[in-house]
Amino acid sequence: MTQQLLKKKKKKWYLIIAANEFNNIEIGETLLSEPEQGLNKIIVVSLYTLTNDIKRQNNLILFKTISTKDNKINTEIIGYTTLSSYVKRQIRASKSRIEESFLCKTKDNIIVRIKPLVPIKYKPKKSVLTALRKKLKNYLTNAIEKQNYIDIINSIINFQMLKDLQNELKKVYPVSNITIKSLAKEEIKGMSEKPEEIKHTLQEKTI
Repeated sequence: MTQQLLKKKKKKWYLIIAANEFNNIEIGETLLSEPEQGLNKIIVVSLYTLTNDIKRQNNLILFKTISTKDNKINTEIIGYTTLSSYVKRQIRASKSRIEESFLCKTKDNIIVRIKPLVPIKYKPKKSVLTALRKKLKNYLTNAIEKQNYIDIINSIINFQMLKDLQNELKKVYPVSNITIKSLAKEEIKGMSEKPEEIKHTLQEKTI
């Protein structure tokens, strides 16, 4: 082998680009020997960073790196999540709550897992909680089946899904401050690295 082959290949900086839904803005950069090393990674970015909207400071978007071109790494949206600290505050302020986790299929045949949280100010009867839980699951399952994946993400980001869900649940019992703890493609479950681990290797930039 020649001395040139023995040398380590020089690393280069690659820009990480948000999905089309966020206008392909730059969300980070990473130092790699080969661009393929940056593929199939999960990047967690604050929704506040993406939208410059302070109301979104407790929410995160999960991107997956899918392709490279011209020293750029492109991504797609694979999920949405809420900061655990915000969820804990909601739970502490409630007397009772409904938490669920279940799979649904979108209109474009993508399997997602959704985890809603309904904090309740007072402690209703068990029969009321049962009715709320049933209506919650039925409403979300039907709403997701009627929409494409990206439309569902958008409806969560703009709070429309939460408003509609709250109106449905109020028919059974007064509720407020409903939260979607997370919604993500089920494929994320099988990925070898967790988002928290990858954040140490991908340097996120503040926009």
